Amino acid sequence: MVSRRNPNARKRAATNIVMFIGLGALALVAWYDINDKLPERRASLRHTVDSLTLVRGDGQTFAFARDGAGWRLRQPVEVAADGSRVEKLVALIDTERKDGYAIGDINLDSTGLAAPTVRMRLGNDTAVFFGGIEPVSNRRYVQIDDTVVLLDDQHVPLIEGGLNAFVERRPFRHVTEAVSIGDTEVDSDVWSELSALGVRAHNNTAPASAIEFDINASDEKQVWHAWADGALVTLHRAGSDHRYLISAADAATLGLSL
Repeated sequence: MVSRRNPNARKRAATNIVMFIGLGALALVAWYDINDKLPERRASLRHTVDSLTLVRGDGQTFAFARDGAGWRLRQPVEVAADGSRVEKLVALIDTERKDGYAIGDINLDSTGLAAPTVRMRLGNDTAVFFGGIEPVSNRRYVQIDDTVVLLDDQHVPLIEGGLNAFVERRPFRHVTEAVSIGDTEVDSDVWSELSALGVRAHNNTAPASAIEFDINASDEKQVWHAWADGALVTLHRAGSDHRYLISAADAATLGLSL
């Protein structure tokens, strides 16, 4: 008598083989991932943006450009920017848009996007417009090119912060090899840690009451001035279009006697 094989047994055997191969493939992928052998999986999703221009609600324009590994503010003043905050805006270019709405399928008037006052351009191509707040989710309508998405409201408050939100506030971070006030050398270490309370545009010359001090770094001599500005103290590098505000206590710590 010829024995007949159970067809279900053959199916189970085939299924087991497929499962075994699948588990082996998953284990191999996991091994490569743990040992950093896989390429960066998000690399293909990232875009390189070298410039960013934004217009605030009051109409003021801010322009940024990459500066090596960091960012630099080009307008309204020329100064090093806080790269982490600029990158938060740049990251909008990689926003997932598949669950968004085409602008032709949504009422732009009701979203505040018909005439947005806060606008941004990433690089030369991507336009971003910020609308109103959706009342149920408390998220903001944001138009990225031709798609409208709802995002947590973290970008407009940052943009409205202006200079103080985007400028690198440590004016002596990389320029403190030596500091002299008159003929007196002062401790330069405390200068590198100084963080200003605020930054303002500067269009006038230093007042007659200002004291002058020199900073030397990388064979470059920088001339700075300091003067009392109400309850605060202003620091200004000769020739620059911005100035830093520090407290009187910080000025005394730096050795500035006003």
